[in-house]
Amino acid sequence: GISKFCMLITGRDVDDPTGAQFRLARLLQQHRPGKAFIFGGLDFSGMFDRHATIPNVPFETQLDRLIESGYDGLKLLCGKPNHRQSINVPLDSKVFTPLLNKLESTGFPVLWHVSDPPEFWSEQTVPLWAKARGWWYPPGTPPKAQIDAEFANVLSQHPRLRLIWPHFGFLADQLDKAGELLDRYPNLMFDLAPGIEMYHHFTAEHERAKAFFIRYFDRIIFGSDLGMSCGWHPGRAEFVLRFLQSGDAFDPPDDPCFQ
Repeated sequence: GISKFCMLITGRDVDDPTGAQFRLARLLQQHRPGKAFIFGGLDFSGMFDRHATIPNVPFETQLDRLIESGYDGLKLLCGKPNHRQSINVPLDSKVFTPLLNKLESTGFPVLWHVSDPPEFWSEQTVPLWAKARGWWYPPGTPPKAQIDAEFANVLSQHPRLRLIWPHFGFLADQLDKAGELLDRYPNLMFDLAPGIEMYHHFTAEHERAKAFFIRYFDRIIFGSDLGMSCGWHPGRAEFVLRFLQSGDAFDPPDDPCFQ
């Protein structure tokens, strides 16, 4: 029953140095007008040198190009801890200020991955599937409290951001805090792309979570993370829909991120 979908292009990197994914996404959007929507990422080239703090092309210039090219939104991955470490500047750095000001003034939506579940910072607690992909964070990685504090500053300094925080902002076990943020920032939304830990937390407090979803039904966005190249199961979307639409007790699909 899904009639529209949005693709997220994370940005030019070692897997897509020529930007081919950007062009293919734009082609799909043109061939499926009104059905296919696309969010484009940024090129952080120039910031991976430990002594550099600015990109080769200013972020606000890159945003202008995305808008002019017909993109529907911006995808940011720089809040994921390993990416945050690579760019070597805090999320509330002034290097982002012109970009964030332009996002506020234009109302252009941004989906911004920030932080990760707290268990990812310990080799003893990180899930095996995450550890196998290098998604655990040894000493030297910015700690979760620091990344969360940087992002809190971003929100307070740019309260009009039209912001989607994926994976429920890793706040599924903190529904009171999630509600406070939604009340404080009227343009903030959460998405439901798994992270399996989210669904364990929702299930553990089923009635509170259900009440939260009913109260904030227009601030929660369906998401699946389908299309990743590392073995994500096509049943992810059905898993999320079944969770939302039924009272069933069921296991997640045989997906490496659900182990």
